[in-house]
Amino acid sequence: PQPAELLSYRYSRTGELEVLIQWHNLPDCENSWETATKMQTAFPQFQLEDKVIARGGSIDRGPVVKQVYVRREKGGS
Repeated sequence: PQPAELLSYRYSRTGELEVLIQWHNLPDCENSWETATKMQTAFPQFQLEDKVIARGGSIDRGPVVKQVYVRREKGGS
C-alpha cells in the first residue's frame, strides 16, 4: 500500500519522530504509526518533512505547546 495522508505525529519515549499514516484504499482501522525514518526510506516521494512542518513541528523539533492555566476562585459554587 501507498501512504495517502499524514494524520498525526508524536515523539516516542526515545525521542524518535513517529507519524500516523492513512493508507490508500485501506479502511481507517489499518492506519498505523510508523517511524519517520522508515517512511522517508520506504517512500521518499511522500514529502513527510513538509507535512510535519505544515502541522507546526519539524523533524528536528516538536511543536511549541502553550498551556494556559486558569486560577479558580476560592469558595464559591
